[in-house]
Amino acid sequence: MSITFTTARPAQADGDFRLWCCGECVWPIFTSFAEAEAFTATVTDGTPPCGQTPWIIPVEEHDRPMVNVSAANGTQILTLLGLLPTAAPDLGVPTAEIEADVMTMDFFRHGHEQVGEATAEDFLGRILLAQALTGRDEGRPVDRSGRITDCGRPRGYLDERLCDLIEIAEWARSHQQVVVWS
Repeated sequence: MSITFTTARPAQADGDFRLWCCGECVWPIFTSFAEAEAFTATVTDGTPPCGQTPWIIPVEEHDRPMVNVSAANGTQILTLLGLLPTAAPDLGVPTAEIEADVMTMDFFRHGHEQVGEATAEDFLGRILLAQALTGRDEGRPVDRSGRITDCGRPRGYLDERLCDLIEIAEWARSHQQVVVWS
């Protein structure tokens, strides 16, 4: 499982669709979804060099920046940014248990999802505050417990991801979009 940070996709008007399969194949741009769908029907017999059936996706005016991290690292980032709940009184779960669960996948069993959105300004402010208040990321060692292995995190990894998130926040601000994560 992972968490992806990016900007909200703008509403897509009819037009500007393309096909996507392996990332290597080159497809024309279509002016409507129906046109792309009709073309897709002609290539489902493995005509693409990669042999995969292509997907129809909207062409966006700009390439949206995106950062994808593991669920454990994403949870740590959301915690640094103050975007995770610290208590769940409506669920009757004590704060200490929630905080312990944040570093494990038990977080989901309490009904929390790591999904949300923030304005670009709010998100950027949270990143800058986290950078100012936290020291250098010391990383986390590999931890093996039974059949579960937490691969850890190299030193400085969260610092690098926070810098990547600044780029997302600045892009969102310049394109009047919100930052989203899921």
